[in-house]
Amino acid sequence: MNKERFDPDCAGSRRAAIGALACSCRAGGGRDSSANATEIVPSNGLTKTANGEDDAKVFGGLAIRGNIIPALQAELGASYRN
Repeated sequence: MNKERFDPDCAGSRRAAIGALACSCRAGGGRDSSANATEIVPSNGLTKTANGEDDAKVFGGLAIRGNIIPALQAELGASYRN
C-alpha cells in the first residue's frame, strides 16, 4: 500500500496560491461592479411641415449616452435631415 506523506511546506504554498487567485478574482469582480455603462442610441424618422404642403423629409441620428453620476446622465448626439 502506497501512502502519500504529508508535506507542510507544499500545503502552505498551495494555500497561498489559492488565496492569491481568490484575491485577484475578487479584485476583478470589484472593478466590474463600478463600471459605467455607455449606450449608443440610433434614431430615424420622417418630418413634414405643419401646413402639409411639402413632401416628407427623412432624418437620422446617432447619440452616445452615459452616466456621469448615478442620478445624472449626459448625452452627445448628431443628426442629419435630407
